[in-house]
Amino acid sequence: MPLVRSVGIDPIHFGVVIVLNLMIALFTPPVGIVLYLATALSEENLKLVIKETPPFLIALLLALVCVTFFPGLSLWLPRLLMG
Repeated sequence: MPLVRSVGIDPIHFGVVIVLNLMIALFTPPVGIVLYLATALSEENLKLVIKETPPFLIALLLALVCVTFFPGLSLWLPRLLMG
């Protein structure tokens, strides 16, 4: 965290970017814990579940790009509430 602050990155923005990256990591193979959870809950084949993930993955990637390049998207509510 000291490195993040010394570079001038807002800690809340950094946290949001990290969480989005972790969501993408949990959603993509080979680790993809969320894929295995969805497979177990739906009782479907893993290949079928993986074939249905691209729209969600694209949405997560777009959100990550938007939040990374426009920090105000993730900071407007904390700034509004915290002053």
